[in-house]
Amino acid sequence: MAMTINQITIENFGGIAHLAVSLDEHIHLMETSYVEEMIVILTRLLSVEPQLPVSASWIRDGTRINANVYLSDKQYTVNIDTNEKKSEMTLKAFDSDGNDKTSEYCLNLMHCIEEDDLTVFSGCDPEITERLYHYMDEETFYPQKSLSKLTDGCSNTNSFRLWLRRYIKDTPQEIPNDEMQYRLLCHLKALEFWDGFEDIRNLHYVRKPFIVKDYGEHSEDQNTLFDRAKDTGRQVIVLLPVNKEREKAGRKYERRQVSRTPQA
Repeated sequence: MAMTINQITIENFGGIAHLAVSLDEHIHLMETSYVEEMIVILTRLLSVEPQLPVSASWIRDGTRINANVYLSDKQYTVNIDTNEKKSEMTLKAFDSDGNDKTSEYCLNLMHCIEEDDLTVFSGCDPEITERLYHYMDEETFYPQKSLSKLTDGCSNTNSFRLWLRRYIKDTPQEIPNDEMQYRLLCHLKALEFWDGFEDIRNLHYVRKPFIVKDYGEHSEDQNTLFDRAKDTGRQVIVLLPVNKEREKAGRKYERRQVSRTPQA
């Protein structure tokens, strides 16, 4: 089941005074000076665990965040309520008739921590490039059965081990142009592995949008990799910092008819 964020409206959150944006269902480039605020909002909408911390100064009187979200063909209006005193953000979801569907929405988006960790790719954060091979050598890389905890026990099952060996065997080796491409490629392979595993065991598995940030000067020549991310059946949201390099990258993507949000 594909998940798509169709529209987001933000008022008075962090450095964002007002932003209303419609997102492309396939690949969306969002140019913004407030990447970290957008990451917090997007991951809350996707119910990613563990939740990212929120700066106390970001929430104030008049903060308002809502979005239109589709899970397959079912539409939800999702509000993120805030508590200025406690710096808390609480998600609530409603169907098209206004009925409270928060529990249903969150249940559909419930993934293990390891899967949710793959929702965001950051060009600045350390990346486990050989994640799948680490799964194969669990005793070395995941002591004290930590992988089992991260995967809610999935890694202990025969189906997980069989699919892991099959995926590694059947996936051809690829030679990227540089280290950043290599990191993104490894991340996408891990995402593809989990999608394949969930297809085996969960008919109602939700493919959350894939978020890319801090990709900087690399984004203008990553058409193939971003298209590969889109081919996983996920909406791809690329957060671009505002600078001249981004403008050039944006113009190149606009020629490919990819949706792009003006500066926020």
